[in-house]
Amino acid sequence: MQEIVLAERRNSAESATQGKIHAIMTLDLSRVSRKLMSKGWDEETTRKAEQLYREFLVIAFLHPVKTAPTTLVDDYWHQHILDTKRSMEDCDAIFGHYLHHDPTFGLDGDKDELVATFRATNQLFMQEFGHPQGVEVETCSGSGCSKCCSKG
Repeated sequence: MQEIVLAERRNSAESATQGKIHAIMTLDLSRVSRKLMSKGWDEETTRKAEQLYREFLVIAFLHPVKTAPTTLVDDYWHQHILDTKRSMEDCDAIFGHYLHHDPTFGLDGDKDELVATFRATNQLFMQEFGHPQGVEVETCSGSGCSKCCSKG
């Protein structure tokens, strides 16, 4: 009897996880994409960034550890954050809390941690999606740095 209860709990948890992943993959990010295209992003880059950002959110949901995105994903994330009401609603629906962003990660003498975190994030992408999120990680050299992270 106890085995049946445990199996039912496991199935319920798996179903809830799949529901959250589905919610991420179907988020209405059209406003984010439209804004980036109005700033000069082409459709192919925007589509790629949106898909990688969705996958980044899945990683953040499944693995609530410090993560580091590529510059492309980070730029898309920034634009989502600027739509404050929608971003907060999306985070609350997915994570149950706001997904915080650390814009100084890699600037405070933690460059090695940034690089290690980026590599670990790419490993999670390989594990979950069969591909890395990208190959570049930048440390601060001006604007547009990939120096951001999420903390679960």
